Amino acid sequence: MNYVIFLGLCQALIALFLLPASRAKRPANEWLRWLLACICLHLTFKFIIFTAVPFVEMRRTFNTFVGLAYGPLLWIFARKVHNDRFKPFRYWYIFLPAIVGAFGYLFVAISTMVRGQLPLVFLDVYNKYVLYCSYGMAVFPILTLRVSRRLSAFWNIERRLLRQFSVILVSLSCIAVTGTLLPYVNGLGLDPDVTNIAIRIFVYAQLMVGCVLIIQYELSLQRILGQTTPPAALPEEAVPPAAVGAFAAGALIPHPTRPVVIHTEMPPGPAPLAAGPHTLLVIAEANPEEEAPARKSLLDADQLMALKMRLIQLMEKQKIYTDPDLSLEKLAALLQVPRNQASELINTGVGKSFYQFVNEYRIREVVRLLDKCIRHGATPNILSLAFEAGFHSKSSFNGYFKKVTGYTPSAYLKRDHVTRLLAQTGYR
Repeated sequence: MNYVIFLGLCQALIALFLLPASRAKRPANEWLRWLLACICLHLTFKFIIFTAVPFVEMRRTFNTFVGLAYGPLLWIFARKVHNDRFKPFRYWYIFLPAIVGAFGYLFVAISTMVRGQLPLVFLDVYNKYVLYCSYGMAVFPILTLRVSRRLSAFWNIERRLLRQFSVILVSLSCIAVTGTLLPYVNGLGLDPDVTNIAIRIFVYAQLMVGCVLIIQYELSLQRILGQTTPPAALPEEAVPPAAVGAFAAGALIPHPTRPVVIHTEMPPGPAPLAAGPHTLLVIAEANPEEEAPARKSLLDADQLMALKMRLIQLMEKQKIYTDPDLSLEKLAALLQVPRNQASELINTGVGKSFYQFVNEYRIREVVRLLDKCIRHGATPNILSLAFEAGFHSKSSFNGYFKKVTGYTPSAYLKRDHVTRLLAQTGYR
């Protein structure tokens, strides 16, 4: 059993690491993180009890209060996915059973350590309290299933996770009822200790499956969002001055890890997506010799072109990138297409990840605002301009600015020839 608990704990820690490591920051995922933290706490307590506690009765019967929080946390996650304006703290009272159970758990644990023996009477009261409360907590996965039915196909990944995790919680409630009824069933000839161990292994295995489901969810979400580990910023000498001038003038911004080919005139065909009206140069990525196997496209050429035009209008006219909370979900809603089609538009149609695409627009906006300040003889507050363009942190802005232009913001302002290039193009 110790191996099952330890394996489940490792998977919970992996899933807990993946959520904050993802760049897909969403309010709903905070509650999923709390759910994972509770699973980690649950399995940690059990691992300590089974490996370090000498009392057999405590190892056999000491229930954990943490399970009382699983249902409410999953339900809040579902409500937050369904409605981003949902206020979870209005429903603080649904955690009261878990909070009361935590005090009971601490009392039993501290009393055992201080007195050197189990408070058997209070342990029995505590176990019955947790058991009866777990029956009532079964209502939350049922409510979660109802919420998941109201989610549109746009949220298919979240809907699948909610349904699968709800089934796990319902099965845990059913096994709790089964464990309560078995001692009263005569004639089965079941060994109580063996039955208790089998039930506990089933519970820990279900929690382990829940962690795997969350890991699959996060990996699927990162794949849809086109998330990859951001490459290191280019060194200053890797970006020629001409390329910086082309960027400032509104030209295409190259992928930072591939060689570039600089054209002195616009290539034939449709105008590039990120090109501005005063483009001097076009920086195009050189095609690698070996291309990755082509995936089946969700959009044909006409649909992709139509969505590109709508995307250009949203980015160039409405400047939706200035929203610091802009996400792939919001963009898909504005485009009125499913999330996976919006992802294909960015990844295939534009050739960038979502955040790279959006942040490059933000950098262009910052450069435009810097140029405007210079023209009016004003000393720009670079950080304020970054926030105005949609960045929500100084580190993110500095990192992308260096990656795209090859210079820090302050070093970029000191380059006199960049200012002269901007003046010559008339870029605003």
